[in-house]
Amino acid sequence: MATVLLLDDNETNLSSLQFALEHAGHRVLAAEDGRRGLELLAAHCPHVVVTDWQMPVMDGVEFCFRLRSRVIFRRSPIILLSGNPEPEHLNPPWTTYFRKPVQLAKLLDAVESFAVPHPVQHQAGSGGEQHLSRWAAVNPRCWP
Repeated sequence: MATVLLLDDNETNLSSLQFALEHAGHRVLAAEDGRRGLELLAAHCPHVVVTDWQMPVMDGVEFCFRLRSRVIFRRSPIILLSGNPEPEHLNPPWTTYFRKPVQLAKLLDAVESFAVPHPVQHQAGSGGEQHLSRWAAVNPRCWP
């Protein structure tokens, strides 16, 4: 189960995506714009962010840039959604882009692939067996 921050100004889209993500077993933090999304980040540390591009107050692209400006979220996976073609940026701050209407299965697969924890492993002895590090449970994105 992953915690997903979901941003969309369209109430129908927001509730539909929230329902689908929760039905897939994820915890969803929902907001209607980027500014409210940044407020939620102050109290929570989501594993994945799914954001619409065009929203009032703060759009999804600006939200992505502000998220990336925070050290603990520099490598957080961000899925940007829009009915328009992908915004052109030399180094886009989002991880992947889906054009609406996105196939729900494709979006859920992306969320689940980004939310998979990748434990730290190291080689032990000459036998080549792998052991999980005792630090694998620490989520460095949540540290100040």
